[in-house]
Amino acid sequence: MQFPAPDILLSLKNLSLAARQLIDPYLSGINKSRVKGQGQEFSQYRSYQPGDDLRWMDWKMYARSDRYYVRESEMDTSVHVRIMIDASGSMNYAEKGIRKLDYARLLAAALGYLAYRQGDAIALSVFHDGEDESLPSRNDARHLARFFYQLGQLQAGGAFAPPNLYKPLINGLPKKELIIFITDLYQQTDELLELLHELTAGRHEAIVFHLMGTSELNMDFGNIASVRDLETGEIIDYGGADAAAKAAVLLDAYITDTRNRILEKNISYRLLPIDQPLNEAITDFLKQRQKNAV
Repeated sequence: MQFPAPDILLSLKNLSLAARQLIDPYLSGINKSRVKGQGQEFSQYRSYQPGDDLRWMDWKMYARSDRYYVRESEMDTSVHVRIMIDASGSMNYAEKGIRKLDYARLLAAALGYLAYRQGDAIALSVFHDGEDESLPSRNDARHLARFFYQLGQLQAGGAFAPPNLYKPLINGLPKKELIIFITDLYQQTDELLELLHELTAGRHEAIVFHLMGTSELNMDFGNIASVRDLETGEIIDYGGADAAAKAAVLLDAYITDTRNRILEKNISYRLLPIDQPLNEAITDFLKQRQKNAV
């Protein structure tokens, strides 16, 4: 199926509408995840196995066949999904009129709406300037509206703080969640990777969506002589077009090393150029969600 480009979706100026425009057609081809067990919709009989709960024994079938059968039903699975957004200053970086923060906002809206439609509880955590703004994990229409509203209010600024400042959030997380972390992975030391390690050291599983601009990936900034760090304000000599090739090699090495360190922690990783449609992110989310549902 053809996915709308992010600039078209962002032009709608309404995250709820943009998410629906993206997800509703996509959902028409997706069956809801289901598991066998206690539920409302009868599925099948199967032979009794030692250890099965006797409450689900079908005694009428036993009377007719003189054999023990257990009734199985289908029930929709649900997952607790927490979307975390890096709102540090580097997320103000823009290409072709699209900021990383705007792409993150759109991606979060789409995945949150998709999770809601699949019966999952959704939560939101936004990190900036050493603080986090959070919505609890719920699944209802009013909560979804608050989720969209808070996404619409996002502002990026400051640097990403050391993980110890987020200890109250980490310690207060409920039972196992699927964590979707949306970030550009711009860090002074290893603060983002340390936070990811803290989040997944328990029972939580995570997928990282790494946002980058295409020109940024290629270090193709023309003949500019210097750039400004969006988090610290520091002016950095760039060296113009002659330095692009060397800078691109260094960036590629950083991305490769960072991706490997993330994967070593059994965290999923996807690099997303901010001018590309969201289809790969949606597919990755669904795969991870199915993994958490079983």
